[in-house]
Amino acid sequence: MVRVTRELGPYAVLAPGVAMPHARPEDGAREAGLSIVILSEGVNFGSPNDPVYLVIGFAAKDKTSHLKILQELALLLSEPDIIEVIKKTRTIDELKNLLVSRLKT
Repeated sequence: MVRVTRELGPYAVLAPGVAMPHARPEDGAREAGLSIVILSEGVNFGSPNDPVYLVIGFAAKDKTSHLKILQELALLLSEPDIIEVIKKTRTIDELKNLLVSRLKT
């Protein structure tokens, strides 16, 4: 993910405050996976949507198995003020409960 970001620039910054760097099977991903990092201090990726406060790392084991979760994440992230709501979570359980209550997958 770091190498691709260095090569392609801030492609992973999808929306104001949100980046979703990802790894494909040819980059070493073996299974679909998701990680979420909430940053109290924003990080600049060199994007007009900087600073980034929410980094969603994503791994895909093939070209299709991850599409459903990406679709659900896109719907979630399009909700008004959801980034601020996520940024205010303080524990893993609080974040899990928020995601489970909002995601259909």
